[in-house]
Amino acid sequence: MTWFLICGFGTIEPLTDMLVKEANFIKVIGLLITLLSIGVPVGYLFHQLYFSWEWISKEKFFFFFKRQPSEKFLWKFNRREPYKFLFLFPRPKPLDTLEPIKEKIKDFEEQGSFHEDYYQIESLWHSSLLKLESEKRDYIVGRVKYFLSTIHGLGSLMYSLATSLVLIPSIFWMSADSLYEQVGLAVIIAAHILLLWGIYKNHKYYSRNLIVFQANFLAEMLSAEKDKKEKIPEQTINIKFK
Repeated sequence: MTWFLICGFGTIEPLTDMLVKEANFIKVIGLLITLLSIGVPVGYLFHQLYFSWEWISKEKFFFFFKRQPSEKFLWKFNRREPYKFLFLFPRPKPLDTLEPIKEKIKDFEEQGSFHEDYYQIESLWHSSLLKLESEKRDYIVGRVKYFLSTIHGLGSLMYSLATSLVLIPSIFWMSADSLYEQVGLAVIIAAHILLLWGIYKNHKYYSRNLIVFQANFLAEMLSAEKDKKEKIPEQTINIKFK
């Protein structure tokens, strides 16, 4: 909404006049307040869109959040039939983002889908947390909350910026009737691309960081639980009959 307002003030004459004339300063403030109030539900919708799309499409290739293939497509020239090309490798399987956690779990049984594996890991994660001391558990829970809020915030912002990047040229470019306005829109588009690249890198970094954090702590909790069970001596009960 903020980018739309900036582009509107730069290309649409009534909005430009409103900004230039001092008498309309109060109207500009009112418009900003209105946009802020509208931006809250719009931001919530983008958050839901990001979360549902990212979660449901975990095993698909799409948009910025696609899971990278495990191996690239390589083309092999067919000498017998020069007009045809053959795949050197079959269609690659996406990388499993849960793999670092699965490697830490001994005898992990894969369920056949990303979501089922995630549910299994989540159940084990929560059951392990409940067995920790409150101080350590609070630290781990707080750290995971920080990672999740950062990841989802960056993801929602990326979806919002991507939508803005598509809509701004299609809506405002025709309204730009001078070279200065066109240059201004070009700068805004370039800023969008730069922001999208930076936010994507941050999203990827924090997502990886969260997985590694959970994998290491889960391995530590499972190891501690195993050691605790081994240290408990077997108790024998002697029953005497008179």
